Amino acid sequence: MTTIIDNLQMEIGIKFDTLIPAEYKEAWIYYEGGYELAPFFWFCYEDSNSGLFVPSDRITKRKDLLIDDEDKFAMKRIELQIQIQNLQKEYELCFEKRWYGMTYELSSNGRFNINYSYERPSGSVMKRRDEWCNKALGTVPIVTIDMLR
Repeated sequence: MTTIIDNLQMEIGIKFDTLIPAEYKEAWIYYEGGYELAPFFWFCYEDSNSGLFVPSDRITKRKDLLIDDEDKFAMKRIELQIQIQNLQKEYELCFEKRWYGMTYELSSNGRFNINYSYERPSGSVMKRRDEWCNKALGTVPIVTIDMLR
């Protein structure tokens, strides 16, 4: 890898860590986008205390999580997406190869692993996300009405 790519990968981990509103064991980003493909960004984490997977769906509306400033949280999320898009552009410049999807796995100790998908996705993005969840997590984390405020 190049220094720029290495730095972007580390910066993504640092930004991602600040986006997670609780103590976690591991956290994952599922991202698709680029090259005339609308970006899709989703994350979840494994809660340190309960061991449950907490999805980012409606995360600012969860009554069991405390997010002090929803605007600041939204801005951090946008900044993280921009970092991922910067990584995608730099990767193509450096390796002359496009990726359309990325899984970023972050451990609470700061270690991370990244897997790229080079095939252009097709079909429903939610179906692909659910397939990814089943493969990576063994389940599809859900948010039920009783979890929301």
